[in-house]
Amino acid sequence: MASFKFPKANPESLRAMAYAVRNELSGGIAVDDNRFSLRQIETSLRHMAVRVQKEEDYANELLGIMPSPARSQVFACIPLTDSTDFDCKCTHSGARLRKAVLPKMYQWRGQSFLSYVGATSMELSFIPVQSIFELNALAGEVEKPLYFSTGSALYVLLPSKYVLICQVTVIGIPEDPTATSGSCFDVWSEDWPVPAHIKAITKDRVLQSLGNNLLATVPQRDIRNNANHGNQFVTTTTP
Repeated sequence: MASFKFPKANPESLRAMAYAVRNELSGGIAVDDNRFSLRQIETSLRHMAVRVQKEEDYANELLGIMPSPARSQVFACIPLTDSTDFDCKCTHSGARLRKAVLPKMYQWRGQSFLSYVGATSMELSFIPVQSIFELNALAGEVEKPLYFSTGSALYVLLPSKYVLICQVTVIGIPEDPTATSGSCFDVWSEDWPVPAHIKAITKDRVLQSLGNNLLATVPQRDIRNNANHGNQFVTTTTP
């Protein structure tokens, strides 16, 4: 039988927490016939962490507490493409409306939480507006690029002197902290960028959720027929 060698998990990584959850579900005994795969547990952890963070953010928003800047991430060199989503005044003012696609961003009072949108050199920041209507009203009145966001779309109005800009850099808080700028998040080696108190709540809730599912299933069998005495994973079925 082939022997697979996996990299050592960073103690602060998502994979390390998934291991911890699976081991607790199996009573601290190492088994290979687990009901839940590591990827399934990781998916549960990611989704639950977003839910827990939203609950905290909602409570903080009611108190007027803004999210921590430490949660911000840099999304560099996002391509700008021509947009035909709107019939805009920019077509009459010599400006061009461009569009960039962002990860799903954290919403603060109905708007994506963005602290910087501008040139990739970081020397030119664009002016934020609230809607396409405000953008149209200011078209031709200001010299710097304007932008507004809706959903995962970022719309940028480029005055004629900036029409050659084809990429932007964005700094903001993504809804999923594992969202990255064009690269895959490494669940093995990278720190899971979630606050420690959110991790603790997330782990407890996932253990509770998966544990309840586990108790409702039939007893686990040694499918591979390789368990030693005392190393069997047995569950009970609730009446």
